[in-house]
Amino acid sequence: MQKQARDIGANRAFAMCAIFLGTAEYMQGRFREAMQHLHKARELYAEIDAAAGEAIALQRLGVVGTALGQMEEAQEYIQKGIQIAERAMMKPHCLVRLYAALGRNRLEVADYPGLLKAVEAGLEVEAQHGHCITCNVLLYPVATMAFLTSGDGEKAQFYAAKAEESATAFGSNYFFGLTYQVQGMVHGFREEWEAAMQKLRKAKQEFQKINVIYEAARSDLFRAAVLMRRGRAKDYLEAGRLISGVLPTFVKLGAEAMAAQARSAMKQMRTM
Repeated sequence: MQKQARDIGANRAFAMCAIFLGTAEYMQGRFREAMQHLHKARELYAEIDAAAGEAIALQRLGVVGTALGQMEEAQEYIQKGIQIAERAMMKPHCLVRLYAALGRNRLEVADYPGLLKAVEAGLEVEAQHGHCITCNVLLYPVATMAFLTSGDGEKAQFYAAKAEESATAFGSNYFFGLTYQVQGMVHGFREEWEAAMQKLRKAKQEFQKINVIYEAARSDLFRAAVLMRRGRAKDYLEAGRLISGVLPTFVKLGAEAMAAQARSAMKQMRTM
């Protein structure tokens, strides 16, 4: 289909093919191939002055760049997307997704004020322009972490519940997985240990069903973090097993930020 679109000069169709290929490759853990297709999609959308398409291509470049650990470059993609979205026909939809991507980018570098600022901007757009399930399933999990890291447990719980509501309406294993991840972290913060473990196991299972190995590995890393927070002797053994299991996955995928977090956790355990 991509070749046919190119052969007849249908740039919009070619761009759509490229963005869907890039998204699929990201889900499969082929991050560098995803970047190539998303760059092509952005280029084609820019050629035909399709602002919404270009903004979404930049949003997805930001998501993949964040996964690769290219944090500053990913942030630049997203900020450029926000600028372009201002003239898009689907401006609110683009902006909510871009702010969700920006929030996740800021979360990965522990820029919690930046995370909260991005989420609040996304929620403001959502409040002004109505609710969109497709956008909200991206925003609400990030909002949960924004309020959790800012110390507002009540709002974190509220958006964790909203995330599950949206994931249920959307009916996607991927978004159930993202929801269970953040719900697990909320339970861990509240020292509800068994509930945290259950949610993070469920997150991994949802991602395994659709072979999203990156997020499945992240779920195990988050479970290790909760175990280390609880701090029983056997917890460190299990956390070490989980971290040792996911580190090769992150290295293979080129997920530098997650690999660095895994190495840091292993180093921390050696000092205990």
